[in-house]
Amino acid sequence: MAQKTNPISFRLGSTRVWDSTFQIYGKPHLSYFLLFHKYLMSKSYLRKYFSSAALAPEVYRYEFRKNVVLVNVRNSYLTKPVRRPLHDSFSKTINEFFVGAVRFQLFPKLGELPDIAHLSHYARYLLETNTSPKKVIWSLRHLIRLNADVRKVSYHKFGVLDVKLKGFKVQMSGRFSNSKNQMAKKIVYKVGLLPLTHIKSSVDYINTEIHTKLGTCGLQIWLFYEIQNYKYVAKHKKA
Repeated sequence: MAQKTNPISFRLGSTRVWDSTFQIYGKPHLSYFLLFHKYLMSKSYLRKYFSSAALAPEVYRYEFRKNVVLVNVRNSYLTKPVRRPLHDSFSKTINEFFVGAVRFQLFPKLGELPDIAHLSHYARYLLETNTSPKKVIWSLRHLIRLNADVRKVSYHKFGVLDVKLKGFKVQMSGRFSNSKNQMAKKIVYKVGLLPLTHIKSSVDYINTEIHTKLGTCGLQIWLFYEIQNYKYVAKHKKA
């Protein structure tokens, strides 16, 4: 006799809305809690220290490596990356939060280029407010072209890179109008593509599904950058 498969338990992981996204699975989580607590305490201390030094930090980034904690801070008033000498009291205090040594670097905040995730959220907001797809493409194009040739600091596995925006591509696919034609349409807009096989090229990519009244709409955004310090990357690739 054939057995029936329980459809609820079979698709439990894909249909159930979990109350929390932090799953413990019976493992001790005390070490993660302490690490997160030290991260928040150190960030609060850095904010107070920079405010007293009139540096006004804006963006923090922590990189945990083997025995080193690298702290990168972006600031609008700097013109070039610097390694600020640490006072003895500051160095002693910041090292109390982590086991390994702490390296601290300051980087300038170059331009106001929005992050690719922000562009995706902005497009989602426009579509959810019943903005036409052509106006969404035009708004993204206008926002990105305002920051043409803007340089920014990018984090790479070989180190911190200085990149410049040289091109972008926006693609939307789906059913955009309430017409008898049920076929999906595609809108593509691109400017200044760069060959990705070149060592001087870098790309940011995001793919988002947006649910509207007419169905699911796919949004893809490519941001093409030109690496300014590509000799630094080539040297580390050969090493």
